[in-house]
Amino acid sequence: MGGVGLPPEKERSATDDAQTAEKHGGFAMDRRLRDRARALRKGMTESERRLWQGLRHRRLGVRFLRQKVLAGYIVDFYAAEAGLVVEVDGGQHWEAGHAARDRRRDERLRGLGLEVLRFPADAVLRETAAVLEAIAETVRRRLAEGGGRLPRRRRGGGG
Repeated sequence: MGGVGLPPEKERSATDDAQTAEKHGGFAMDRRLRDRARALRKGMTESERRLWQGLRHRRLGVRFLRQKVLAGYIVDFYAAEAGLVVEVDGGQHWEAGHAARDRRRDERLRGLGLEVLRFPADAVLRETAAVLEAIAETVRRRLAEGGGRLPRRRRGGGG
């Protein structure tokens, strides 16, 4: 039986999504992740908002995206030109289980050629300028090394 309002050719199953992800090197966007990222952009923490003010509008020389779906994860900030992910970690990130998940996630992102910087949320609030300088230095270094762009996904069919 078809989904409400969708013609049968537009319906997608979990199997279809998995096959699409496999076809595109694991980079197919999961609708739930996309919707969650949108909600996170609307509900940023104070430390994320403060950092975003220093990252937006190419203030560090590259375009940063916020709450970006990347390799099956939602990263706080992402600069494609520099191959850089920036994470703001609240208190829950220091719990054992969460820290282990963060390590696995960072390994996956590093395996894609990305560099991951993590800053505690309280440091972002107390030392915003120093955090932004650390990010700017990493951006300069990554650009000098040739950046780290991920391969672009093809839009539409084929693959």
